[in-house]
Amino acid sequence: MRKNWFLILVIFLSQRLFGAGLGTGGYYELEYNWRQNYSDTFDWNLSRPKHYFQTKFWGNPFYGVDFYSQIAARTNENENNKNRLELERFWAKYWFKWGELYYLLKEERHWIDSPLLRLVDPGRASDNYQGQASRLNLFWSGGELNLLYRQARPHYHTVWSDGEWYGSFYDTFGDGLIFNFKQYIYDNQKSNIQLSTNLGWLSSQQQVSKFSEQYSPLVLAQRQRLNEVYRTDCRLNTLQFNWISEYALSRTDSADLFPAWASELRDFHLGPFWFLVRYYDYHRNFRSDLSRNFGWQIGDWGEKQFGRRGYNSQISYLLPKKMITLTYQHNYYASEIKSVTRIRIGGETIWWKFLRNRKFIIMIMEKFIWNFSKALKEKSPPKTTRPRTEISRRRFWKCRRKILVPLVAVSSAIRILIPGRGWENE
Repeated sequence: MRKNWFLILVIFLSQRLFGAGLGTGGYYELEYNWRQNYSDTFDWNLSRPKHYFQTKFWGNPFYGVDFYSQIAARTNENENNKNRLELERFWAKYWFKWGELYYLLKEERHWIDSPLLRLVDPGRASDNYQGQASRLNLFWSGGELNLLYRQARPHYHTVWSDGEWYGSFYDTFGDGLIFNFKQYIYDNQKSNIQLSTNLGWLSSQQQVSKFSEQYSPLVLAQRQRLNEVYRTDCRLNTLQFNWISEYALSRTDSADLFPAWASELRDFHLGPFWFLVRYYDYHRNFRSDLSRNFGWQIGDWGEKQFGRRGYNSQISYLLPKKMITLTYQHNYYASEIKSVTRIRIGGETIWWKFLRNRKFIIMIMEKFIWNFSKALKEKSPPKTTRPRTEISRRRFWKCRRKILVPLVAVSSAIRILIPGRGWENE
């Protein structure tokens, strides 16, 4: 907290000294719940006041130097009862001819270009938007370089500390390093053909602590783990289609490397039809602690995708002269791990198994209905065997439409309402 107040003081003094290039703004917000008590008098009461105050400082006191800070205080909120000023976010940038240097505090500019695997999530990389980091971006003709160092914030090991708490164990993020190099191999603007590649390296530390079950602040044991990821991707962009492939290797406290890769063909069009095809294969031991899809920490309680192999396909039809697009998607994957959570809760596992089995049963029902109707069509008697064959066939098709169409519509609606398992974290 002292560091934050010192930073605020520096900003205030710099505004006094170099007020020409700086600005200040803010607002105050007051919110009440207005409710009626249902009684004989019907009195109206104001209750649960909510106060929020925010002020900002920004400017460029020197050539090539920009900064922005946001300070706020809030009271009487269920999840955040803070009545003192605190620094919500701050960034400072020094830019020059061939690059820029950032200092980030409670900011989320930790992204890198990972188009398919998405190995870096800004929220997780920035320690839930609470950490500090330094970022260097260098640019040149046909490429760029990104280097980011994340410094872990101090954690106080108590039950009320934020982080990943499960049982008597506690996970905290450590320091991290992100490196990315991008280069355009071929770029022809006349023919609209572009070929580029990325090379990257990710490193993240994590500390796992075991506490006493009788006295939680007592640390019994600690262990540091290091996660490293080596990645590369290649892109080919043309007017007819775009092709992207990404490959990565990871290791965690071991010499063994575990792969994950994906390849996608998108924006391939033939007339009004547009196609997308993607295939992916993730090893069950592939990890990236900076990613939501491949990290061990539950955080968002989302699904983890390691151990999957599958494909996604999509066909879109653009109606001529209409602002309507018809899209059909088909997703499939096989997983070595049915349900992955850091805290293995039986109810959640059973729920996902129920959804998967229910969706599978609906698919079987659809296939059975179509196959049964097809079999009836093939086994229908020829015209010469019965005098009223044409009338019987018309009745058959009319009855088939009455039964088949509602069943397929209901099953398709249920498939849409049930959360899918292939596209949420893509």
